[in-house]
Amino acid sequence: MKFKKILLTTAAVFAAAVCVCAADGGVSVVVNDKPIDTDAVIEGGRTLVPLRGVYEQLGYSVNWDAETKTAAFVGSEHTMTVDGRDGSVTADGEKVETDVPAQIINDRLYLPLRAASEGLGLAVEWDGETKTVYIKSEPLTELPAENTAVIEEKLPEQFEFSSGAGGWGTFLNMDNDGTFAGIYSDSEMGSTGEDFPDGTVYVCGFSGKFAVKGKNADGSYTLKLEELASDKKEGEEWIEKGIKYIAAVPYGLDGGDEFVLYLPGTPTKDLSEEFLSWWPGRFDENADKEVLDCFGLRNTADDRGFFGYMD
Repeated sequence: MKFKKILLTTAAVFAAAVCVCAADGGVSVVVNDKPIDTDAVIEGGRTLVPLRGVYEQLGYSVNWDAETKTAAFVGSEHTMTVDGRDGSVTADGEKVETDVPAQIINDRLYLPLRAASEGLGLAVEWDGETKTVYIKSEPLTELPAENTAVIEEKLPEQFEFSSGAGGWGTFLNMDNDGTFAGIYSDSEMGSTGEDFPDGTVYVCGFSGKFAVKGKNADGSYTLKLEELASDKKEGEEWIEKGIKYIAAVPYGLDGGDEFVLYLPGTPTKDLSEEFLSWWPGRFDENADKEVLDCFGLRNTADDRGFFGYMD
């Protein structure tokens, strides 16, 4: 994926920092000049930090699937998925090589700082005397005009395409420059075997980018799906803690490359019945059925719909 990269101005310092042993004291973390109350750890001579706290301070929204132990988070310039089961990290659709894998420690997902620096383009500095890691978002180089943010300034934290009954769902975080990341999962607890008595889960972590083709007279945006990457190959299987996992496709995004983003207040009479069949508002007896009460993202190939509500 072609994303704007942030300069790593302190790569040499960082390379030395991650090799420092913290046996005689803890590690402090400062993000954009603000101390963070978080528990950094040393594993195999490498510094690991928890996703939440550090990356939310950097402006990333985090979507955590407790069942599959997979996290997807997206910022203004980069997206990343982290698999807590095998420790793999995928940034902007490409696998990030790490000396120490991401891992779950005390029910929290920790990410090695090297993956953060290389995958997200962060500037990282190390103060050996105080055992402090400084993480900064460096000023960004100028983007080509076609890549500037052109969708609505404020979008929902999350879009959801689901059955409505909790059986399956695709959850998507999208920024107003069109970049996105998300997770799809579908559980079949009745599909069991000798090695997986607790059922089967189809799962997919993904990231990509929409390009804006234009703004329509009704205020909606026509989007083209330019990039879409999954964290695992479709059909890949593994078993963990009595559950069989099967890598799937990002359901709802597959099968089409043109989408329309509708804004709250869009008259429902102008929308297809198939698209509205996915709208959560259709179940709300008190909702105004004449207009959308949220954002709607329609896959024009088959009218599948993602919907997102503002907090």
